[in-house]
Amino acid sequence: EPLSEKLADLEAEMNDFTVQLDVFKRFKSHLANMSLKSMEALANDFLEDFGSDIFLELNAEKKLANGKTKEKIDAALVRNGVDIGSFNKRSGGEKAAINLAFAKTLSHLINLNAGENRGFNLLVVDEILDATDQEGLQKIVRAFEKSDSSVIMISHIPLPDSVGRHITVCKENDLSRIL
Repeated sequence: EPLSEKLADLEAEMNDFTVQLDVFKRFKSHLANMSLKSMEALANDFLEDFGSDIFLELNAEKKLANGKTKEKIDAALVRNGVDIGSFNKRSGGEKAAINLAFAKTLSHLINLNAGENRGFNLLVVDEILDATDQEGLQKIVRAFEKSDSSVIMISHIPLPDSVGRHITVCKENDLSRIL
């Protein structure tokens, strides 16, 4: 009887160690998921500022068809709580807003790590808005104007005169000049 009790205690202790081992193995995913949820929230705030009705869901693991999970960053696009498929199926304007929101997110995180009043807070947007319609472009520009970031937009499409300061660069015979 004392041996049976000792065996039960050891089995309970082993079960505790097994649980701790499982938690330790999943700790990396847990930390990644926490970071991804912060990035998701920032990107979704920016998407909302841009007037988008598409939002991101980021996870550090992907559920497989067999019910198991795999450590892998999984991104889903959601509209009205429903998964709307892959990024590649989105319009050019939707892709631009998503890319821009994530760029703003990364810029914001970099500035946070720079220390107070030491971040550069500059975003260079190089031609990713060229597929955006005028209404979407206006929303994005208004969101930039409200933000505390300095933004340099490079575009082959004409921007409205009401948007910031324009510098036009003309390239002729492999020479670029400011008009």
